Amino acid sequence: MELTACLVGDPPISLRKKLRAAAKRRSRYWLKKKYESIDAERFIGKVRNGFDHWFTFVTVPGLEPTNNRAERALKEPVVQRKIIGTFRNQKGTRIYETLMSLVATWKQQGLNPYEAMAQSLTTAWAKAAS
Repeated sequence: MELTACLVGDPPISLRKKLRAAAKRRSRYWLKKKYESIDAERFIGKVRNGFDHWFTFVTVPGLEPTNNRAERALKEPVVQRKIIGTFRNQKGTRIYETLMSLVATWKQQGLNPYEAMAQSLTTAWAKAAS
């Protein structure tokens, strides 16, 4: 049975934990195998590296099993970054990424990003002045 289908109806946390443990057990079988294909080994290596996080959605109600929403949220800033060109230094890149993350978060929360940014800056400046 598909794991996400078992989560329909918001089952209790005790059942969610059992489902996660079973999914991890079944997945370990594939992680322990040796693969001839270099591409398969690379993929399995990525799965192994994030294994502790792959089934978080099972025990956290409302968390999506994929990162599609995050990928969609990042698409616009990535395109903008490519149009602008490579940033000149790490500091500029970090500032840009932080601002885009804040704007996306405010949008997801149903807030006006410009008003939220103005409020955040006003609050920060008031704290700095006191």
